[in-house]
Amino acid sequence: MGHRDVDRPAAGECPRRAWRPPRFGERFSGPRAPLSHAVALEGRIEVQPPFDLHFGLDMFTDHGRSELQRLMDDEDLVAEHWAPECKLFSRARGRPITLEDGRTIQGPQPVRDGRHLMGFPWLPHETRARVRQSNNMVLKALKRGKDVNRPNRYWTVEHPYRSWMWDFTLVKELEQEPDFSHAVGSSCCFGGQREKWFSFFGDLPTLPQHLAIDCPGHQGLLSCQVTQRADGTLVYPTEEEAEYPWRLCTEYAAALTEQLNLDGRFDAMVSAERERYYLDELAQSTGRLAATPVKEAVAATLVKEEAHLCQTEERAHLRALLRAATYRGTDVRFFVELDTEDQPELHEVPYLALRWDWKTILAFPWKEDGHINELELNAVAVYLKRRSRSQSRHGKRYFHVLDSMVTRGCLAKGRSSSRRLNQVLRKCTAHLLASDDYMFPLWTISRWNFADKPSRLYETQN
Repeated sequence: MGHRDVDRPAAGECPRRAWRPPRFGERFSGPRAPLSHAVALEGRIEVQPPFDLHFGLDMFTDHGRSELQRLMDDEDLVAEHWAPECKLFSRARGRPITLEDGRTIQGPQPVRDGRHLMGFPWLPHETRARVRQSNNMVLKALKRGKDVNRPNRYWTVEHPYRSWMWDFTLVKELEQEPDFSHAVGSSCCFGGQREKWFSFFGDLPTLPQHLAIDCPGHQGLLSCQVTQRADGTLVYPTEEEAEYPWRLCTEYAAALTEQLNLDGRFDAMVSAERERYYLDELAQSTGRLAATPVKEAVAATLVKEEAHLCQTEERAHLRALLRAATYRGTDVRFFVELDTEDQPELHEVPYLALRWDWKTILAFPWKEDGHINELELNAVAVYLKRRSRSQSRHGKRYFHVLDSMVTRGCLAKGRSSSRRLNQVLRKCTAHLLASDDYMFPLWTISRWNFADKPSRLYETQN
């Protein structure tokens, strides 16, 4: 039998550190980045570090620009959300404001209108600089949406429903694309304390059904009344809810996960990583399997076979192995065919022994030295002798995994051209006949033979 001895990561490291899961990135996330947290908690999606000034990342500095570009160039990035600054895009700027005491004052200076979407040319220098920065943030987000629109990669941007951003030419061009749509809703429908309308725009197909909710008109909401401090500055209550409500974030995360499931993204991720893992394992096995064309074909076959190995389906898998037994013996073999210039070549595929959980049941030192094939066959004979002592295990059919093709062939046919191996085979056959058992040998590579390490527990140091 065997012993499970998989390579484990160092303490504190993630067991999947070498995997490349699909990633989500949030730009201009705010100080607590709740959307990134919600996507991370949803699971199976890796989240990039949020990009925001609160984390020391300013897109108007060389460091900030290079870091943003690095995040956007991530090959495994499948979705990103942008929330550029919106204060200078409000249509309410310049309108009179009625305070709690009944006084009416002039609102903040308007900075743009329908004819001057990029800002009034007569604005003071300091205000014009702020408007230019806001425009650059929005344009960066919108240009990104235009660039990343391709299959299985998604982009969304959010601004207030009445934002001037929605009148930008880039938005109008994207709205003509069939894949882009708005998801309009109010924060109060997602646990917000005030009625605050937003629009998520992008090409994530599942998002509207999660966020586009008709607000029924909630009772008991807080007022949006503007107040004035003693120093004359104005306090806008909606600024207190600049951060997305948590339920809105979880709905976004659910929509993203749902879409990636529909795309088969997670299954593709697992298949790609498993194939990479098998390529590494085969490269360290026999010279035949380590050859590039053979290694690639066998790794792809192993990934397909592994997809059918599921918990609770063990019996179905064992029955399938029985159906694959060769007619010339009792062993089970799997092959992959490669086309060559002369004729097709068949290469044997190792059994996926690593998918079973193994434990050590027997380990002992050899009293005499011998050839490796003889010792391995003797180990099988010892196991058969031990198994035959239990009457409850008589009259069974079972599989035995080995990493030696010689031993596997001998056991399958019951004979060998080697006199010494034939002597051991007689003992094996006697135990099988006495216990009325039928053994099916399976071949695997040495790295997946988990009985290999226990067999070396008693090796002497030279």
